[in-house]
Amino acid sequence: MDWLGVKEFIKDSFIYILLCLLVIFIVVYVVSFGQVIGPSMNNTLNNGNIILVSKLHSKILTIKRNDIIAFDYSGNKFLIKRVIGIENDIISFKDNKLYINDKLVEEDYIIPIEIKDKTYDVVPKDSYFVMGDNRGDSLDSRNFGFIKKSDIIGKVLFRIFPFDKIGTIK
Repeated sequence: MDWLGVKEFIKDSFIYILLCLLVIFIVVYVVSFGQVIGPSMNNTLNNGNIILVSKLHSKILTIKRNDIIAFDYSGNKFLIKRVIGIENDIISFKDNKLYINDKLVEEDYIIPIEIKDKTYDVVPKDSYFVMGDNRGDSLDSRNFGFIKKSDIIGKVLFRIFPFDKIGTIK
C-alpha cells in the first residue's frame, strides 16, 4: 500500500471538504439566490428575474425605507416587496398618492393605479409596511398587514438574469 498516495488523497479531500463547507456557510448565512415569480414588482423586477439576496442586511444591518426585500410569507412562500414604512411611520393614501407621516412621497418606480383613500395604523416596533411596485397586482401589507423584522430573509441587492439587465437594484 502506498502511504504517500493515501496521505495526498486525504490532504486533497480535506481542502475540498473545507471549500464545500465554506460554500454552504455563505449560502445559508450570507447570500442566497431567488427568482421573481409574478408581476407584483414590475417594472423594477419582472417575472423570471434571478436576484441575489443579502442575508446580512436583515441580521446585522438596518433595513431602510425603499429597500427591496425578500421575506417569509405564510411559512412556505417567499415574497419580494419594497419597504414603504418603517417603525413609527403612518402610511396613508390620498387622491392616489402615497403619504408617509403626512408628507407626499414621489414614486417614479411604480405603475400608477387608483387607490382608495386610506390611513393605516402606525408601523409597530420591529415591523415594516411593504408594497409591490405594481400596486394593482400585488399581495402586500395592504392585504396582510405589517411584516416582522424576523420574517425578513434579506435585501435584494443585484439582478443576475436576464443578462441585459444585470446590475444593482434601486
